[in-house]
Amino acid sequence: MRTALHYSIDKEPILLENPDSLYSPLFWNAAQEGFKTTDDFFQEMVKKSLPELIKSKNGVVSNDKYDTHWYELTGLNWDYSTSGLIDDLEDHQNGGGEPLLYSVNASYDERNSKLTFYFEALSGNGEILSGLNLNVYTFDDTTSTEIAFTGQKDTVTVEVPMSTEYVTLSAGVTQLDHIEYGTFPVMLLLNQLRSTDVTERALAARLLRYHTGNPDLQLALGDALAFRKQS
Repeated sequence: MRTALHYSIDKEPILLENPDSLYSPLFWNAAQEGFKTTDDFFQEMVKKSLPELIKSKNGVVSNDKYDTHWYELTGLNWDYSTSGLIDDLEDHQNGGGEPLLYSVNASYDERNSKLTFYFEALSGNGEILSGLNLNVYTFDDTTSTEIAFTGQKDTVTVEVPMSTEYVTLSAGVTQLDHIEYGTFPVMLLLNQLRSTDVTERALAARLLRYHTGNPDLQLALGDALAFRKQS
């Protein structure tokens, strides 16, 4: 049954014509291939926890529920981007035209603890459903959830904990090299400079260039650097 669902008779991946599906057989195949290349520790944790997770979730749920659980256990994301099958899917649904590229800007409503992302297609027809993982870092926890966007322009608003320090985006059905970062909230970027991950710190420093006109930025940067020296 599984073979029949996911592959055609000649063993070639099936391409669904529904452009709004994040869960086509081709995407499922890519997810399986990506799992093979993830960290051994991550694979072991998934295999051990999956039976109990299936029981506790009581039925079919969005895979971000599982992704969040495994991220909390391991600090690692399921890699959906390592397989060329994702590129095949995007190329098929994009009509063989230009690759779909998006810019992303973000704003933070601190009072209501809501983060809004603004996506705009830079190339491609924007007709397929794209998706990234949003990783939210708080004082004592880290969670990961999927955000989906489509069309020439799209806006996604996500409620985040009041204790949020910073957020990052990681590859989902859409690869990060298909995303061009724009402006992100200064407060979140300054907190991101304190990350133990060199890549995250480098990205925060790069995005702060959009805020060079902010008169308080130099003072805030000094505080962030002082924190780094003390830690």
